[in-house]
Amino acid sequence: MTNILPYSAAFHGKALDEKSGGVSARVDDAGRTGAVNQTPDAVGVLDNVAVKTGAQVTASAMVGIKTASGLREASSLLQVADAGLFRIDGKLKEMRALAEVAATSPMDLFDRVVLNDAFRELMGESDGIARKTEFNDKNPLAGFSQEIDLGNGETLSISILSMTMESFAPKLAGDDLLSQDNALKTIVDIDTARETVANVREDIAFMQARINAALMGGGGTALETIQGFGDQVDVGAEHASAISQDVVLQALRPNDQQKTAGAPASNLVPSDPSEDTDPDVTPT
Repeated sequence: MTNILPYSAAFHGKALDEKSGGVSARVDDAGRTGAVNQTPDAVGVLDNVAVKTGAQVTASAMVGIKTASGLREASSLLQVADAGLFRIDGKLKEMRALAEVAATSPMDLFDRVVLNDAFRELMGESDGIARKTEFNDKNPLAGFSQEIDLGNGETLSISILSMTMESFAPKLAGDDLLSQDNALKTIVDIDTARETVANVREDIAFMQARINAALMGGGGTALETIQGFGDQVDVGAEHASAISQDVVLQALRPNDQQKTAGAPASNLVPSDPSEDTDPDVTPT
């Protein structure tokens, strides 16, 4: 039987390695090839894909980290603001208690002056809370506005009005308890001020909810980034595999071997015709 391979095992053992540019392949006497590893070109494709996609993932991760950091800072700022508002509301409750006494209890002018001084002191303490509530050198209760990137293509506007009495409750800021009528009016103004504080706290709770949702959504964004990285590497692996296979196929084609520029002639060792011919087969 005629040997189907036109060249001897010397070609398969040596020339194939040189032709394939370092691909690890062996062809036995029966024409079977062994395992084929990737060529330098194929490895280069994988390396390039890994470098590029790795850089993309790193950049995306850095953006995500920066966004998450900004969201956590904004969340902490809102928590501090809400705590300050809770204290301001406490001062308003105390002020209302004094106003109720002034509106319902008979007292002389001296007692009303003493009561009014305590009332004004509480008002000053409330303003002090508004001015001194701080987080990272930011004062959220003295009039605050900031745009926050939620990381999903949307921005959140954090806006809190100044919580000093003259700003959010100007009528209450001018009240006193020096008469029963004044005390009754003060009670109404205090209730209005507390309503304003409650509304601001509701706004803060809404902003907190949006920030928390954005932070929770960051896990899905990270997963999508990692999956995208994996997809790109898979594509690179397919290209690398195709390059390796193409090199091996070219090396196994004897006609192509002769046409390849720069291939050493010494690597192509013709087989002995007497060895390639089956003695039982009569040539035609």
